[in-house]
Amino acid sequence: MLLAVSLAACSDGEGSDLPEASAESTPVQEQDWEWSATEVPPAPDSMEDSEQSAEEFAQYAMELIFYAYATGDAGPVLDIADESTCEGCASLQRFASAESKKLQIAGSEPTFTFTDLQVNDDVYYNFSVAMDIPEGQRVNSADPEDVQPLPAADGVPASLNLQWTGEEWLLLNFDLGE
Repeated sequence: MLLAVSLAACSDGEGSDLPEASAESTPVQEQDWEWSATEVPPAPDSMEDSEQSAEEFAQYAMELIFYAYATGDAGPVLDIADESTCEGCASLQRFASAESKKLQIAGSEPTFTFTDLQVNDDVYYNFSVAMDIPEGQRVNSADPEDVQPLPAADGVPASLNLQWTGEEWLLLNFDLGE
């Protein structure tokens, strides 16, 4: 099973007026592995200070975030993040430590379209992301019999802030669904 995070908690639950992905969006590089809720996504092969490498790392970060919401394991996201600046990471840690977290499992892989790249000081990369999240299930970790539908959502906005440290990429912050 592939996973997706529900952004219902970030919205009012009514009709969506979310923007659609731009026609100028950059497609994400295809990966040759099958993503499951029980396996940590693999890191990009190489990292360098380039737009392509930043986008590959952004894809990896989004996959780790969705993995965390499906498994309750925030460790892999925290391993690539600056926890002192990452408000999204703090929220993810609260979710992972909650006794009755609602794990988000979807039947197919979410897709991410990266738009509006902004580069500051040649090391800070800010991406806007449009997420297409497939339908699935929300499972209560404290009571696996408590299963609710996870509705599909298209064009859900998100953002990622990355920094090139001179040797590797670092996740500075992420924001899902706003």
